[in-house]
Amino acid sequence: MTFVSAFDDKTIRLDADLVKSHLDEQAIADLRPEVDAAVETLHSRSGAGSDYLGWLDPATIIPDDELVVLKNVARQLKSETQELVVIGIGGSYLGTRACHDALQSPGEPCFLNYAGINMSGHYHLHLLSKLEVKNFGINIISKSGTTTEPGIAFRIFRKALEDEVGKEIASRRIVATTDKSKGALRELAVKEDWQTFIVPDDVGGRFSVLTPVGLFPLAYAGVDIDAILAGATETAVACREKSYERNPARLYAAIRFLLYRKRI
Repeated sequence: MTFVSAFDDKTIRLDADLVKSHLDEQAIADLRPEVDAAVETLHSRSGAGSDYLGWLDPATIIPDDELVVLKNVARQLKSETQELVVIGIGGSYLGTRACHDALQSPGEPCFLNYAGINMSGHYHLHLLSKLEVKNFGINIISKSGTTTEPGIAFRIFRKALEDEVGKEIASRRIVATTDKSKGALRELAVKEDWQTFIVPDDVGGRFSVLTPVGLFPLAYAGVDIDAILAGATETAVACREKSYERNPARLYAAIRFLLYRKRI
């Protein structure tokens, strides 16, 4: 099989030879009309779930002025603390963790901790024990503010932070990423005067790593989020290419669909 898809030798390369024992080149080629139709449905925003396609253009997900504020807040919080507790579940933390883990070099210090991802008392006690000897901040991420696991974790770590440094200082070290205008967390953040960032209405959780959901903790950890956004924008442009050879997303989607159809 000769399909090798890459839009830049320094970035993403997808080699279909890895599945040649299950698929042949002709089967992938024959699927082009269906792939074309699926891409047209996606970009015309005419399919199911079209209200949640804000991720299609990474360059417009976060306004430039908000990005400047986000980076400044992350820089200031990092200057005052040693660790950040990222509290969220599902897409509210998985993209961040995957991105940070992929970019972190072996042995490099990790400034991010994750809570609210389960109901384990042992897990949270272990994390609290680690943070007892460090200054830490909190990034609570929830569009509604009522999800059980993050809600419990936030209460635990907020109390620990306030007990350690006092409510006034703690309020400067809590950042809420939530709905722009409604929800329990938005109301609490306004009441307590916490710094807030917005979860866009048109971006679902699993696609939210390029919104403040992922960008704030990544910026805190020292990741070059400008480069991340530039790469995402470049990738989005490549993903509008019609050929498998220039568009790894098309080739990957075709392969995954055929493997699914074969129940592999």
